[in-house]
Amino acid sequence: MIRSKEYRRIVKEMAQVESETHDGIDELAFFALVFWLQQKESADQLLAYLDEAPWDDDVRSYLKDIFSRYSAVLFPAAENLSEEEVKGILASLPLRRGISFTELPAGVAALAGKLLQLHQGDRVADLCAGLDDFSLAACRDYPGITCLAVDKDKKAYIGAVLRTVLKEMPIDNRCADVLEPSAIPDGQEADKIFSWVPLRQRYRDLADQIRKYPALSELFFGEKRSISTEWVFAAVAAVRHAPSGRAVVMMPGQGLYNNVDREVRQEFLRRGWIEGVIALPDRMLLSSAIGFYLLVLSENNDSVRMVDGTSFFEAERRQKMLTGADVDRIMDCYEKDTEKSGSLSLTQLAANDYVLEPQRYLTKTDARLEDAWTVGEVCTVVRGFVASGKILDELISHKATPYRYLMVKDLENGSICPDLPYLKELPSRGEAACLQEGDILLSKTGPFKTALADDLHDEKVLVTGNVYILRCRTEVIKPAYLMLYLQSQLGQSELDYWAKGSHIQNISIADLKKVRIPKLAKEKQQKIAGNYRKLAQAIKETQETLMVLQQGMRRLLNNTR
Repeated sequence: MIRSKEYRRIVKEMAQVESETHDGIDELAFFALVFWLQQKESADQLLAYLDEAPWDDDVRSYLKDIFSRYSAVLFPAAENLSEEEVKGILASLPLRRGISFTELPAGVAALAGKLLQLHQGDRVADLCAGLDDFSLAACRDYPGITCLAVDKDKKAYIGAVLRTVLKEMPIDNRCADVLEPSAIPDGQEADKIFSWVPLRQRYRDLADQIRKYPALSELFFGEKRSISTEWVFAAVAAVRHAPSGRAVVMMPGQGLYNNVDREVRQEFLRRGWIEGVIALPDRMLLSSAIGFYLLVLSENNDSVRMVDGTSFFEAERRQKMLTGADVDRIMDCYEKDTEKSGSLSLTQLAANDYVLEPQRYLTKTDARLEDAWTVGEVCTVVRGFVASGKILDELISHKATPYRYLMVKDLENGSICPDLPYLKELPSRGEAACLQEGDILLSKTGPFKTALADDLHDEKVLVTGNVYILRCRTEVIKPAYLMLYLQSQLGQSELDYWAKGSHIQNISIADLKKVRIPKLAKEKQQKIAGNYRKLAQAIKETQETLMVLQQGMRRLLNNTR
């Protein structure tokens, strides 16, 4: 409690110095200077230490600037705090306040260390290292290894250097871009590599660097510029480890299943680089609900280990974490086949467009789907009309017309909202996206909503772009049966199986066509359709009755006058 109170008081005083702002790394540097001042016992000795310590001019200049800016606060803090209190503050600083680097999720470093098979004498590289979360944990858990930690952000590099020095770890920090070949000099390749792929980077922004990096240019240059950048960083890890080395890459899931990344996945597999893929739980970051994956890279692989680790976690109030027991469970799954793990051949992966998402292969198939149609066999699938909001706004009519339009929000409990907005006219080429009697509507994104168009009142209803239209071959399948199936638990599970996305799920037309539907005799389908119509009519009448009763309830107060 005393330490916390003193910390808040000192930080408040720092904020008042010349009205300058400071972030978590500034605080780290300040309290490091306090700690060293207590050991050196004079300002001259501290400045001599800053000049002599084995760091570069960037770190030295930064520390001297902090010394100069906050000297009025620094010396009283060194006198008023004990060394133990300063150590406690340094151990619990909110380092990432005010900077863009997120803390490596709890337990990931331990899991990555086991997957890398770290042991004494290993040379390890931590690429896109941020504040050295992985390097520090690895050096602590595996004495006798050495680490090279690389990040291009200067503030993160300075923070990493300070953490390394304070913890006295054998880490060589470098402020460099991992997409520059010189970041890992030739002849200094690491035995093992860990890389946490930077988020929200675009391939086209990296194109010039890729072109100038021979190993990357061979793989990527000329590819579509919409491919996921995680593969670029994964390629660096794959080509820059020493012969017979290993790498673990932590990445979001988009590149594991996107159609645009299919050729890249195929090439990684063709080269035998991918040893395994592990799905981690979602919500491991405070700032995002996104789920991450660990891509395990080595050499000469002719199959891929798949582990669904999404159920192994300990839930805290706002995020999930991997405990030691969770790490052991995931490693157990990685090393032997379980309900949550297995190996897939390259032939099996090729049959599934080289999708590398473990959940796709480890979900059990329901026995009812062993004899099934696919949506593509019994329906044509059309996407709704894709138009900008501006175009639709210009077409909206506040008067009744023969034209209406429908969005995802208009699908309610298996029905179409009765009060659809009007359009002045159909847009050009909009006719193909208009409903026909018996069409089934399905939202493009999850949670998946469905409805059956069975009472259009001779109106033209334009379906918008985030809704699919499924038009049944009625000689094979009845629309009511298909709609009810897609609403069922089995149907929703099947949609989830083919959907993609670690946070917001969406399903493409190509994958929607693969969704399986249990085969059912025409007579049974006809009976289901008849019962559906009766129940739908009863629901409609009940809703109308409820509306009348609610209107009467609202008039009660008026009748008291």
